[in-house]
Amino acid sequence: MRLVRLQVDSGHKGSVDWYRQADGRPMTPSRWLFITTLAISTGITLVTPGPGILAQGIFLMVLLCAILVWRAGVRGFVLAILLMAAMAVRAVNAVPVPIPQPAWLVSGRATFVHALTRAIPDREAQLGAGMLLGVTDGIDKQTIKNFRTDGVTHVVAVSGSNLSLILTALSMFGLTLLSRRWRVVVTVSVAVGFTIFTGGEPSMIRAAVMAFLAVLVMAQGRRAGGTNTLCAAALLMIVWDPTLLWGSVGFQLSAAATFGLVAFSEPITVYLSRFRIPGALLLGATLGATLTTMPLILLTFQQVSLVGPLANLLVVPLVPFIMVSVAITGLAGLLVPLLGQVAGIAAWTLLRIVEWLTATAARLPAASLTLARRDAILLTLLTTFFLFLYGRRHARHLFD
Repeated sequence: MRLVRLQVDSGHKGSVDWYRQADGRPMTPSRWLFITTLAISTGITLVTPGPGILAQGIFLMVLLCAILVWRAGVRGFVLAILLMAAMAVRAVNAVPVPIPQPAWLVSGRATFVHALTRAIPDREAQLGAGMLLGVTDGIDKQTIKNFRTDGVTHVVAVSGSNLSLILTALSMFGLTLLSRRWRVVVTVSVAVGFTIFTGGEPSMIRAAVMAFLAVLVMAQGRRAGGTNTLCAAALLMIVWDPTLLWGSVGFQLSAAATFGLVAFSEPITVYLSRFRIPGALLLGATLGATLTTMPLILLTFQQVSLVGPLANLLVVPLVPFIMVSVAITGLAGLLVPLLGQVAGIAAWTLLRIVEWLTATAARLPAASLTLARRDAILLTLLTTFFLFLYGRRHARHLFD
């Protein structure tokens, strides 16, 4: 795409209109949000120290240049470089911006986990607390190792899926019956409250900001596009706290996985449905998120899980039921310990199933491969090239 000179009202040739394509049509917000977010991210990453940061910076720079040449032209490239330079200066002296954690919140989480441990065995209680609240300190080391081998560690990291489940439950209980103003108030209040209660993890904040932007846009009678809300949320967060790009792998993986769900899950699901594959919808979402997070995982951990799609297909459907049963068990245990033990039967059973599934998958031959740095970079480039080719056909409408 190339930008062109346009005639202004006075009849003289003016400067280039940054928001118009070669055919004169206005450039869509999705495209500029995506380019701006990627440019700022690259600018920050290139000037920050840390293990592997140079390789990641070069990778992002190559990707950025390809997208700019493909979609924005030379003038757009200049604008992106200026944005990169501005944010690079800010990133040099940037410090993490922590979320306040009052003592009563920390005490509240600890009390809830204690109620769980009184209702069900400690091993399953700690795993349930991790899946519901992201409290992973007490989870068994072997369980964490199995989850990492199987590529399902995201189920014990509080993220947007947790918030989505809560907001879905609210909708089922009559949130849609409220006026637009009250829907915004309730959704924002729940998102902020749950984010703070779970410790303010960057992935959770990303989900909360996306929920706030989506509800705000829909309250005005407009459609909230997934690409727009994701890029806007990511842009706000990295401008506020640039250290997220080198200090929070969780934020990087969360944003990449969300983009994979938005851009690739639907076309993959449609393709799988042609072969009548069971669980095509869930498998499509899993593969979409896996493809977009694989470059980051390879560059950061040099590890790839070969049983990941299968493990996710078996484990992820159980997560909503586990979260609900763990929440009921904990709340019941706070009121009446005996009631918590009765309610905990379902939670313990589901958690034991997850433990068995992940342990069995982790014992499979070549369940996970650890690659050399050079091989990890090569596989990263191949994966990115595939996404680029696949995205030109199936995800291009997200930016048009």
